Amino acid sequence: MLQIYFEDLEELVRKTVVRKSDFSEPLTRDFVEKYVKLTGDDALSHTSVSYNLLYNHKDIFIPGLAMPILAEVLFRKSYPYFVHIIRDFHLKLLKPLYPGDRIHVVEDFIDFKDDPRLIVDNSSPVSCKRKIKNQDGKVTAHFNIDYLIKRRF
Repeated sequence: MLQIYFEDLEELVRKTVVRKSDFSEPLTRDFVEKYVKLTGDDALSHTSVSYNLLYNHKDIFIPGLAMPILAEVLFRKSYPYFVHIIRDFHLKLLKPLYPGDRIHVVEDFIDFKDDPRLIVDNSSPVSCKRKIKNQDGKVTAHFNIDYLIKRRF
């Protein structure tokens, strides 16, 4: 797979007005069950349809804390940034996702610092602001992530 290095980002950002991933496969109950077993996060919103119906939700929720990794894997299939380190991320959940929903990721903004003083282990800082959208085009979360992206030289 072709890797996108720090030096490639300026060209990519200049050429591509909107960077977005393809849609995911539908999110599944099986995924939620495995997530709950793996993490111990057995909140009723993830495990009980009847509980969620009391609050006018149609089904169990896809766990919000699973969104960063789902979004990151999905986005990097389309844009394989050569990530050295993920330094930080912020997630703001706006709407729940349910089994059967599909997501895609849209990158709204990218800020890269080409400052020699900020180079760490031949990598430079990059900040990205992304939106996670469902199959209806509704924003379900804001996802900001800071990387160190490898440099070619």
